[in-house]
Amino acid sequence: MCFVEIAMLILGIVILVKGGVRLIGDRVVTGPMARVIGVLLMLPVPIAFCVDLVLESGKLAQMAREGNQFDLQALDLVLLLWVEGAVTAGFFLIALVLTLLSARVPAKEPEEDSLPPSPRGRDLEEEEPFPEEDLPDDRFRE
Repeated sequence: MCFVEIAMLILGIVILVKGGVRLIGDRVVTGPMARVIGVLLMLPVPIAFCVDLVLESGKLAQMAREGNQFDLQALDLVLLLWVEGAVTAGFFLIALVLTLLSARVPAKEPEEDSLPPSPRGRDLEEEEPFPEEDLPDDRFRE
């Protein structure tokens, strides 16, 4: 589970910093929803630690009251592993569902050919600054 949690933590940081994630194909998740997903991917490590601490604090307090030294064998490691796995899987599934529900196809930028014509009917670059037939005299021609 440790490798999965580390991978989720790194992926969460990347998504949070970039502000978006690209899925398979042309779908993307951007903006606030991507940041929420990034935070959800980073949460399993601290949440699992806190849940494990709460579950085992009773045993630790009992050992301290009795004056016994801390014994790792007294902890229920199987329970701790199940909690780690459940928390990690839960946050991964929530992030995955949110990602799939909020994925959108990005709007394509219009191509130059598909742009509407200019108000005058032609582009300004195609016009000559002073058409020769509009000049009054030959004095202004070069």
